[in-house]
Amino acid sequence: MAATDDKEIQSAGFRFFTIRIAPVLALGLGLLLTGLVYKHVDDSDQKQAKAEFRIITTDHLHTLKSSIQANLQALETVGAFFNSSDSVYRSEFKSFVEPLLAHHPEINTVCWAPLLREQNRNQSETAARIEGISGFEITEINNDGRLVRAGKREEYFPIYYAEPQIENAELLGYDLTSDSSFLDAVEWLNDLWMMTAVDKVPLDRGAKGLTGFTIFQPIYDTCQETRSIQDRINCLKGFVSVTYSIDKIVKTSLTGEDKTQFDLQIFDLSGSAQARQVYPTGDSKAGFSEIHSIWQNGAEIDFNEVFTVADRMFLAKYRPTPDFLAGQPASKAHLILLIGIITSLLICGLVLFVTLQSMKYRRDYLNLLKKADEVKATPDRQPVDV
Repeated sequence: MAATDDKEIQSAGFRFFTIRIAPVLALGLGLLLTGLVYKHVDDSDQKQAKAEFRIITTDHLHTLKSSIQANLQALETVGAFFNSSDSVYRSEFKSFVEPLLAHHPEINTVCWAPLLREQNRNQSETAARIEGISGFEITEINNDGRLVRAGKREEYFPIYYAEPQIENAELLGYDLTSDSSFLDAVEWLNDLWMMTAVDKVPLDRGAKGLTGFTIFQPIYDTCQETRSIQDRINCLKGFVSVTYSIDKIVKTSLTGEDKTQFDLQIFDLSGSAQARQVYPTGDSKAGFSEIHSIWQNGAEIDFNEVFTVADRMFLAKYRPTPDFLAGQPASKAHLILLIGIITSLLICGLVLFVTLQSMKYRRDYLNLLKKADEVKATPDRQPVDV
């Protein structure tokens, strides 16, 4: 009986293990393997989507940069025109610039702002009126935001030529040095002997709704690069400036397919502590699709890159559109997850079934052992004589 009792105790431990522990272990192992396979496949899907999105966006960014560079070459062309000429008349400026404007619709305005001394102010204003610019005078914006005749100072950089002239008639005569941001640009140019950009449009007081930037290129009078800053200041003849529309630059770089694949935001990172969004703005911004950058299991597939225009830094942020995400191949990870869970449950059930059957056979075996022990414990009986 002692041996049978010991086996019953062992049977109780066996039942606890087989009924409670074994199925849980089988289920846990199955779910663990399923999770590992799911993560591997899902990561692979995410990498594929991110790689595809990066190819699309880098291709567009290259197109955007090429468009900007082509527009900068237009400014350099105008600068070269002035550098190669002793003097440029208004009619010559118009004839030279008009084809550039037709070829580069992204350009809003091309200007020439010569350096004028106070003693030459009246003479220059009279000359402009004779050339057909009625009422021309050097102007500035007063504290009330109105355009008025500029106060006296030693030197001016008035916008003397502006094309297209009709659309920019208000610009003619505007003194760039009356605006602090343009004055800073003048000092920066003299220091570095290069073109520079400012984050505003001349005389844009919000009414025009223009979004863009203006790039200045200094024009020197037979001045060599090796000269000192003071020499360059003495040689400075004026500035050629080109104002660009960011909306137009971006829109000309976008194809119909691009618009269905990504949304684009551009931020100006220069000139202030906080990044300023320059695209999209106005009506374009109203149509911008606000979507989350986190896709499926949390993988971020946005693409961001900083680029420069002259000395100004911009950040391009690309976000996938719902159309792009919907166009991705159906993920196999979720199917694998479903199959893995079902398989784990089936294995768990099978283990439970097998263990229950094993327990039944063991119980029958222990009953047989118990009966055998009882038989052995029964005293031998003597045969009865008949």
